[in-house]
Amino acid sequence: MQKRYPEKIGTVLKEWLEKEADFAEGVYQDKALQLFRKKMAPIAGHIKESSCRHNTLYVRMRSSAMAQMLRENKEQIMQSINEDLNYIAIEDIRIFN
Repeated sequence: MQKRYPEKIGTVLKEWLEKEADFAEGVYQDKALQLFRKKMAPIAGHIKESSCRHNTLYVRMRSSAMAQMLRENKEQIMQSINEDLNYIAIEDIRIFN
């Protein structure tokens, strides 16, 4: 019998997630939502709610002025989140007020 060496849990999980694409997508979308909330902490009081479904981040703002500001920066926000994740988790951001 061949001797097995211990593997890092992160490596094992990453390999498993690559095999389970649907589950991985959900994990990445959850992480993307967490990153969005962290990055938007300075304006959190203006965000009524946020969620992520099917690679789209949905954000409901309390103020139309803040919604417009977010719309103007949505490409940079998407790029920043996806780069931090090293995965394309967010393909669109829909902003409502």
